[in-house]
Amino acid sequence: MAKKWIQLFNSLSSVYDGYTKENVTPYMHAMVYHVLTLMRKHGGIKKFTGQGIEQNNDDCRSINLTKSNKWDAAKDVLLVSNRVEILSSFRRTPSMYPKRNAQYWDNDLKEKQAKIKHKMKDENKQIDANIQSNDEPSVESMSPAELRAGFKHSMALKLA
Repeated sequence: MAKKWIQLFNSLSSVYDGYTKENVTPYMHAMVYHVLTLMRKHGGIKKFTGQGIEQNNDDCRSINLTKSNKWDAAKDVLLVSNRVEILSSFRRTPSMYPKRNAQYWDNDLKEKQAKIKHKMKDENKQIDANIQSNDEPSVESMSPAELRAGFKHSMALKLA
């Protein structure tokens, strides 16, 4: 399949400039002739990606920018990575605390939240009723002259 892709690449030389055999890169050559062999031999190409090195670089950069005194960055990176490695086998045990008022956590909290929710619904209904009962003319039905006059009137009220 890779050989067909290279053949297609070379066949485009009659249509587009730059698709000649001279423009086949070493990466293309490696993909066609060497990647399949490496995949068979090593069980994939993940070992050859640089993802681990990229992750190490990101970790070192974050240590230098956040967890370092910026005097000896290399030493700080080594110390932090060593500390992380040592502490990775430990698991934190959560602190136990007694619930002082079980009634609050079981019933009172839910009732309090329900009251707040009900109060907000009532306030929203009241606001909606006030908006609907408001006798101001609709902006959509006003002419440009009426809009300008209304705007000037409201600005005069705000400035006064």
